[in-house]
Amino acid sequence: MVREMISSVVFFISEHSFHLTNKFKLRFPRRASCAQCHSPSSFQRRTLLRFLFAFPLITSVGSHSVLGRPEGVNKPNLLPKEKKLVIDLEHYLTSGQLKSLERQIEDLERRSGFKLRVLTQRYPDTPGLAIKDYWQLDSRSVVMVADFFGNSGNLLKFNVGSDLDGLLPPRYWSLLSSKYGNKFFVEQYGEDRAILDAADNIFSCILQKGCATP
Repeated sequence: MVREMISSVVFFISEHSFHLTNKFKLRFPRRASCAQCHSPSSFQRRTLLRFLFAFPLITSVGSHSVLGRPEGVNKPNLLPKEKKLVIDLEHYLTSGQLKSLERQIEDLERRSGFKLRVLTQRYPDTPGLAIKDYWQLDSRSVVMVADFFGNSGNLLKFNVGSDLDGLLPPRYWSLLSSKYGNKFFVEQYGEDRAILDAADNIFSCILQKGCATP
């Protein structure tokens, strides 16, 4: 029975535990911390959510979360045959924006070893678990999912590997989602700007060795 809930769409990718953030966080063992970041609370450290990609729904009202599970969906046929760093199933981005974003993602990975991947979808049309092997996701990966699933009013969710915990704490992802994914921002500037501005913030914060807030 749902008592206090946190607004998110989240997923579990194989043995790697990830957290999607719409006010939510993936937990892995921490390796290092940055001077600018605050450590998560003991509650956050104890909280480990494992989910199936893009189906569980969590809605929020407080510090505890309860998972509601619709039927799972897994459609690997939605993945492009060629390798793409950005999979724009909803066609939010122009071809020029896609190319520019992929170049920035490649540059981030080359300079930092961290990788960002972007997926736009509309549940239940989701690749599901197939995304894990397709992108070879690991603890140094961030997946940005643009999907209004769950009627949360927030477009952006983030799946974050544990190796980023020392650079970007849980609060960062929650605020990033709220800043660029909220319906007012999206209505005024569009889904493309929400995705691109959030990505720019991630690039900047990783390359400057950490941010406590966006």
